[in-house]
Amino acid sequence: MFVQVLIGFMVLLGTWAVVNILLWRTHRNSTGHMAYYWQMNGLWNIVNLSIAVGSIINALVNANSYQNSAATQKFIIWLVAINILADLLYVGIGTWLESRGKKDSNVRYRGYGLSIQLQGAFLFLFDTLLVIGLIISVL
Repeated sequence: MFVQVLIGFMVLLGTWAVVNILLWRTHRNSTGHMAYYWQMNGLWNIVNLSIAVGSIINALVNANSYQNSAATQKFIIWLVAINILADLLYVGIGTWLESRGKKDSNVRYRGYGLSIQLQGAFLFLFDTLLVIGLIISVL
């Protein structure tokens, strides 16, 4: 069950990434802070897609170990839980960047800040639900 939950969530992350990359491409002619917003969304989600694909491959290759090793399961849950703190940091940094961009009339900071806030908030929700799902799967 652990592997299925992990793969299911990675498919969700990959889907989120593909949607954001496609939106970046369709909004490539945006101007002002929105040009930077879509740029950051696209670039951020290239990383998300890489993580999703790599995690799915790793889970499939190591399915036996993931399913039968309590230590491996605890480590993965711990890693995702630590990531929740990083997600909150992303939201904070994004908020600071947006605020700085407004104050200095810097469209790049404002656009990047808005995007980082969105991605951080999504990842916070995603990682929180992933940890809950993984914990339930090992009970």
